[in-house]
Amino acid sequence: MIKKIILLLFFSLIIFGCSAFEFVYDNNLNKLDKLNGKTIVSIGGDDSEMINSHLLDKIGVIENIQVYLLIVKSKKNLVATVIDKDATASKFSIEHEISYDLQNIKENCTIIYETIQTKSFYNSKSAGYSFGSDLSKKEVTENNLKSNIDKFFNSLAIKNLKLSCI
Repeated sequence: MIKKIILLLFFSLIIFGCSAFEFVYDNNLNKLDKLNGKTIVSIGGDDSEMINSHLLDKIGVIENIQVYLLIVKSKKNLVATVIDKDATASKFSIEHEISYDLQNIKENCTIIYETIQTKSFYNSKSAGYSFGSDLSKKEVTENNLKSNIDKFFNSLAIKNLKLSCI
């Protein structure tokens, strides 16, 4: 009988102790719903088609109401990191530097300006034309861009922005 009371007391303490537990990450991402369908995106630089595709997945297609403008400028740097004895490169690094400028159109001001760099690596086959190397390069590039864009939106969520001007 005493064991049942102690066990019941233990579970009651756990339930009441965790009753105010909140998922902060989820709540902050819901605050970014303000951007959905209300943001015009202007993209310039390298790999702009891939960036546009991933941004549309994040913030949706523009509706009638245009409140925000997101200006994205990207720069890609491809470097051979490992060069073999026969002067062929076997490993490459792809670095993307993307600057994001989120503005409020109605108030004509900047909400946030941030530059994020991401870097990835891929291996190359050096024996003539290799479909596998091209596919690997494309996949690494896509993942690198997605990572960069996700870091920007996570940064917005973590900073707990109310999307007001600086």
